Amino acid sequence: LSAREDEFVGVLEPGAWRHHGLGCLQRELTPTLRVHVWAPELFRFSDDPHRPVHDHRFDLVSFVAAGEIVDVAYRVEQLYNHDSIDRLDRARYTRAWHVKHAKVQTGIDVELIGPVWVTEAERRILPAGTVYGIKRGRFHATRIERPVCVTLVSRSRFGDEPARILGREMAWGGIVRDRDEDLYVEILSRAVGAIDDARRGWFLSEG
Repeated sequence: LSAREDEFVGVLEPGAWRHHGLGCLQRELTPTLRVHVWAPELFRFSDDPHRPVHDHRFDLVSFVAAGEIVDVAYRVEQLYNHDSIDRLDRARYTRAWHVKHAKVQTGIDVELIGPVWVTEAERRILPAGTVYGIKRGRFHATRIERPVCVTLVSRSRFGDEPARILGREMAWGGIVRDRDEDLYVEILSRAVGAIDDARRGWFLSEG
């Protein structure tokens, strides 16, 4: 947050936020810089365990400003003989899809790639003050186990290939259209409090 913490906290007010069903409110600061506010109540994919798994068409570096993120990396292998799936491994089976327009994300904006196996590869617990990166094309999911988390996300090295998401069936990409403005105000207020708590922690650690 450097010397401009007050300006950053000022961003965490009701405004031009996009609600993504992966569990966050997103706000664009510049074409390559975003603020994400994460909360369990914002998650919308509880029926499909693989639906939160996705990749990006860019590299990202994220600073955890408050709260705690759990980043889970996955190994995803495409299946070429659908008929050979072992019934005992069906919990690992899902399908991969290309997302043509990530910010629109209606049913017509996804395209089936095919069946895949999914295996958890790495789990990282990332507390406030942590900087972490995710490479373009790496499958991962963000898990939120605290009331709120705030991250500042910088994107770079954009690719031409579309992003990919997982899920058995895909009629909806992820942007929530049935908005709950009262919920967003409550979560953003929670985020401001978490930022204040994090700043006090940094002050005490420096003292």
